[in-house]
Amino acid sequence: MDTPEIVLPTCEVSMDPETAVEIGLGWGIRHFELKTLWEGKRVPLITEPQRAQLINLARNYGVSFPVLSPGLFIGTEAQDAIADREVADKLPGSIDLAHALNAKLLVIFSFRKTEGVPEAWVVERLGRVAEAAHGSGLTLAIEPLPGNYGDSGQALQRLVEQVGDPFLRVNWDAANVAAAGYAAYPDEYDAVRPYVAHVHLKNYRGEAKRWALFDVGDIDLRAQLDALRRDGYRGYLAIETHTRFNPEFSPVIAASKHNLDVLRGWLGEG
Repeated sequence: MDTPEIVLPTCEVSMDPETAVEIGLGWGIRHFELKTLWEGKRVPLITEPQRAQLINLARNYGVSFPVLSPGLFIGTEAQDAIADREVADKLPGSIDLAHALNAKLLVIFSFRKTEGVPEAWVVERLGRVAEAAHGSGLTLAIEPLPGNYGDSGQALQRLVEQVGDPFLRVNWDAANVAAAGYAAYPDEYDAVRPYVAHVHLKNYRGEAKRWALFDVGDIDLRAQLDALRRDGYRGYLAIETHTRFNPEFSPVIAASKHNLDVLRGWLGEG
């Protein structure tokens, strides 16, 4: 793609993906990210009929699901046996579902910080996962998360550079970095500029410790967006509203529509 395109995580408007797709289409969105579906199930741990429904949604509505977020290592303790089990449970199924839906990117995480386990262990484990995904045609993108080893731009830079695999990149989420206590933009973003393969957009209010709408949080998301475009970013921009966890703001559909309108204005589409 020549310019960044908007993608809507279905769970940001409905846990039912068909409902989410219908809402998104009504807003002019044709690209969707899959994370948590139906009764709180995370891809790829869904039933065969549910898998078939996703494939039919793409075909019948003419939409795409370019990004999957299976939650690999999202809160996983840094232990060999636990990591092995999670990879076995999620990675082959994620790759298989990605191929069925023509997805090109998997969002992963970087393990919960575990006492006595150094960053080098995480590097080795992420390297194994990247190697296991070789030949799949997929890029793996590490999302920053408070409490994980990769909780900042600098930490993500270290992980990506030490693994040294061209198919292991970053899912930049400035709000998650801010929630971890860092100055997400511009400070931490500077460390990951060359490695951003996907972007989750939401905002954060540090004083309240809550997610916020795009245009009212602590992060200057418009400036962040301008920086991404200056740096040549051409991937997807995901509207990850997350305000279902913040009763201060509108219900999730209205909040996501607000964020979409703000984003389109910043992109010059409004």
